Amino acid sequence: MSVDKKFVLSTTAKALLNIIPYAGGSVASVIGDIQAERKAKRFQDFMEALSAELEVLKTQVNTHFVNQADFLDIFELTAKKIISERTEFKRKLYKDVLLHAVVMEQPNYDDVEQCIRLIENTTEANIFLLKILKDPDEHNKNLTKPVPKPSGNMATTTRRKILVQLIPTWEGGFIKENLKDLEFLGLVNEISGSLQDVFPYRGLDIISNQLTPKGERFVRYIQG
Repeated sequence: MSVDKKFVLSTTAKALLNIIPYAGGSVASVIGDIQAERKAKRFQDFMEALSAELEVLKTQVNTHFVNQADFLDIFELTAKKIISERTEFKRKLYKDVLLHAVVMEQPNYDDVEQCIRLIENTTEANIFLLKILKDPDEHNKNLTKPVPKPSGNMATTTRRKILVQLIPTWEGGFIKENLKDLEFLGLVNEISGSLQDVFPYRGLDIISNQLTPKGERFVRYIQG
């Protein structure tokens, strides 16, 4: 499919180019690589969403960050990941990482690039579990049958039991599989090997504070 560069720039990137005028070259580079209609639609959707959100957040944009050559490399990398990504879930994550970086006071190019690579190497289930481990209390309070707070009637438990209660639609083996994925990527502490270890019952405490600094940083970027 031949994509009309002028159409894309004028109809889907107006706000973006007003705030980041030097992004035009990167936009043109990405457009030049688009051949399939479905990829053109993904790129257009990305530009429309990014432009709309930047228009709302334009007073928060870090102008120094976006006027650096490194930013254009990050923008181009993000856009190319988006047009090649099959799932809408991950396409949104890519966009959110870029947007978060644009409005940060002190963004780090290496951190942004690392987050983009991590999205590529994780699954939707990985991300779901990672966000639960980031804030198990927030997830728990929205459950029909939440994990109960400690009381004198509950002597012991295991991390596996707590996680199964938090994610009742997942089997224990699937939880362990996803934990191992997150551990391999350095996003959570190594707890998959101790899921069956018995602990005095302390509610959610035994699975809290399990993200590594890398994991904390990744969640911060993908949550916006």
